[in-house]
Amino acid sequence: MKEPFSQLVTPVIQYVIDLQRRLQRGEDPGLREVRDQLLGLLDEAEQRATAASDLAADYDLAKHALVYWIDEVLINSRWSQAADWREHILEWDFFRERLGGEKFFDKAEEAERRAGTDPLEVFFLCVALGFQGKYAARRPELQRWAARVFGRIAAGASPPERFLPDDPDDATNAPLQPLPGKTVLLAVSVLTSVTVLVTLACFLLSVHLMP
Repeated sequence: MKEPFSQLVTPVIQYVIDLQRRLQRGEDPGLREVRDQLLGLLDEAEQRATAASDLAADYDLAKHALVYWIDEVLINSRWSQAADWREHILEWDFFRERLGGEKFFDKAEEAERRAGTDPLEVFFLCVALGFQGKYAARRPELQRWAARVFGRIAAGASPPERFLPDDPDDATNAPLQPLPGKTVLLAVSVLTSVTVLVTLACFLLSVHLMP
């Protein structure tokens, strides 16, 4: 993922990860607080993307991934506001739809057809961070989707660390559970690298390996 694009999406993703940690610690932020923060971050990213013509189209696709992922993560969380979030999803604010479980993968197909991989990497990352959508009850299909997208990203850019389990039909594993080994060593360089490798390691380690 090229650095200018990474700088657009990272603040949004990091906020959601930090929010998940807050919830795990027993904090209970209000609905308005979280919505205002996320809308502000997404609006800021869009303004920066619009100001750079080479980023605008790619960010427009990636924004779909981010919005669908945020909604699903918060609706399925233990947050006291999860049920209320379902009635106030970001998808409705931005797209006037409630079809994220399907549309995520439709938009991901659009991203696959692009020459560059930046927006596709965001879709891949959102699945790595727990988005399942229409594949929620079909884990092996989600694994196969992730394997295909991994191949597309690897063919178009520096290959990311592979987080897929060896057996794509093993439905007992999380969609992209990080594998042990050198992956852990990447945590120290999280704040300085913008490659797919370290971006994925950063966020997957945050979700799956850190207390």
